[in-house]
Amino acid sequence: MRAHSFTSDRIPRTSGWPLLLLILLLFILFAASLELLLRTRGLSPSHFDVPETWALRRIRTEESGGGGLVIVGSSRSQIGIRPSVLAPALAKAVHQLSINGGSPFPVLEDFVRGQASGFTFLIEFAPHRYATPDDKAYEKARRFVDVGRKLTFIRRYEHELRFVLRERVVLLSPAAGLRSVLSKLGQGRLPSPSMVSMDGEGSITMRRPMGLSPEGEQGTRRYADIPRLPSEALSARVEDLREQLDLLASRGNQVAFVRMPVCSVVLEDENENFHDVWTEYMEAIPFVSWLELDPRFRPECVDGSHLTAASAEAFTNSLALRLESIETL
Repeated sequence: MRAHSFTSDRIPRTSGWPLLLLILLLFILFAASLELLLRTRGLSPSHFDVPETWALRRIRTEESGGGGLVIVGSSRSQIGIRPSVLAPALAKAVHQLSINGGSPFPVLEDFVRGQASGFTFLIEFAPHRYATPDDKAYEKARRFVDVGRKLTFIRRYEHELRFVLRERVVLLSPAAGLRSVLSKLGQGRLPSPSMVSMDGEGSITMRRPMGLSPEGEQGTRRYADIPRLPSEALSARVEDLREQLDLLASRGNQVAFVRMPVCSVVLEDENENFHDVWTEYMEAIPFVSWLELDPRFRPECVDGSHLTAASAEAFTNSLALRLESIETL
């Protein structure tokens, strides 16, 4: 009797595509559900405090060809100065290059090396940034600058795509990534709304923590116990900055300092501990202090040294009027 032989050709083959499409559909539904959950919890898309995002703005500033105003500082100016308000008032482009918790010095050094010309640099003057070692702030700003220098052509456009997506999808935001969300859900917790968000221009908005009233937002004394630079080191820092600003000015750039609004306790603390910082030197450069602007302006702060959204807009309007009146800018 002849045995029947079976070959693999007679076994019906089924395609794996339907299964893959089903898995993909389930993943999309899962991700969409998480996105909806995060948005109902008050989270919004953000790319806050991402070095690559800052680096892209830095590159775009250089490519703009000059003629704009460049804001250099830390979170005070990143929160308190609104490019969307300042740009139309000054009729020029405004580039927000402040770094949260960062020092202005590495950014200025980077512009000196980059042969920048035709810009107006508005540099935040926060006394403690100048009179104390401030090593962590310097290193953070240096890290952001280094990322910008190492962006290749391919990596730049890869980050451009991420930038666009992070502006639209909460799950792609660094503070609310998929891994972080799943970790919290695994612990039986729901993600909390971020107290900080950043728009596409690089400006930050802070939300007042629940339970903190305007009367309780004055901040605390923080500078008395911070070691100051020895006088020789401070003089060297001033001289380094002077050289940087002279180089920028020699290339057709203009420079001004701005002292950002703070609430009364922080102002008193700064004046008490840093009253002698660079007074003489500042007199040689346009210096805008919020204390000399609209006398009706009373800063409302989230935590003592960062303005609420309403106060930031009011301050920016006053700042624009003051900058327009400075003939050298």
